[in-house]
Amino acid sequence: MRTTCRTIAISILCALPIAFAQTPPAKGAGHWEGTLKAPQQEIPILLDLTKGPTGLWAGTFSIPVASAVDLPLSKITVGDTALRFVVADLPGAPAFDAKFSEDGVTLSGTATNGVAPIQFELKRTDSKATIKAAQRSSPLTKEFEGTWGGAIDPENGTPVRIALELTRAADGTASGRLIILDQGNQAISVTTVTIRESMLQLEVRGIAASYVGVIKASGQIEGTWTQGATNAPLNLERAKVEGKK
Repeated sequence: MRTTCRTIAISILCALPIAFAQTPPAKGAGHWEGTLKAPQQEIPILLDLTKGPTGLWAGTFSIPVASAVDLPLSKITVGDTALRFVVADLPGAPAFDAKFSEDGVTLSGTATNGVAPIQFELKRTDSKATIKAAQRSSPLTKEFEGTWGGAIDPENGTPVRIALELTRAADGTASGRLIILDQGNQAISVTTVTIRESMLQLEVRGIAASYVGVIKASGQIEGTWTQGATNAPLNLERAKVEGKK
C-alpha cells in the first residue's frame, strides 16, 4: 500500500508543470510598432532590436508605405532611460533619440536628419524581433573604386542624374553612396555592394532599389536600375569631377 501511494505521488509530481527561470529580455529588445508624426500625416514605422550574447546590439528599421524595409541600424545606444540609433540608409542618415516610458513599453522621441526634426512614438509588441541582416559587401577592386556618373533613364519619365561613390572601408570592403544630383544632391547610403569579376550589384534598401551592371572594355558600366516595378537603363562613366559631399 505504501509503495502504491508513493508511485501515485511521483506520477502526480511528474504531471505538474515545471517553471524554469528565464532571463528577461534586455530593455529595448523586441519588435516595436508606431508612427512618425510628419506634417499633416502619421507614417507607420517598425523597429526590431536585439542584443547579442556578446552585448552588441543589432536592429532594423522599416517604413512599409515607402517600401523602405529592413534598413540596418548603426550607432545603437541603449540606456536605462533612453535609446539612440542612426538609419544611414535613409536620406540624410537621420538619428533617432527616444526615452522609455516608466514601464519600458513605449518610446517617444525625435528623428533628426539636419532639416526639420520629426516626432515619433513606438510601442513594444508581444512579437519577437525579426532582423533581416544585410549581406556583407564584397572587397572593393581598383576596377570599380572611385566616383561614377550617369542618368537613370525611365521609358516614360524624366532622366535623373546621379553620382555613385565607391570607396574602401577600413576592412577593405566596398562602401557606396548615391548622390541624386537632380534632387538637391541628396545622398543615400548603399546597403550592400557586391562585386563578382566584371559585375557590380547594388542594394539600396532606403529607397527599395537595386542595380546590376557590367563593366565593359571601354570602362563604362552598363546596367539596369530597378525600383519597385520600374526597370530603367543606367550606364555609368567615371566622373571627371568628384561628387559633392
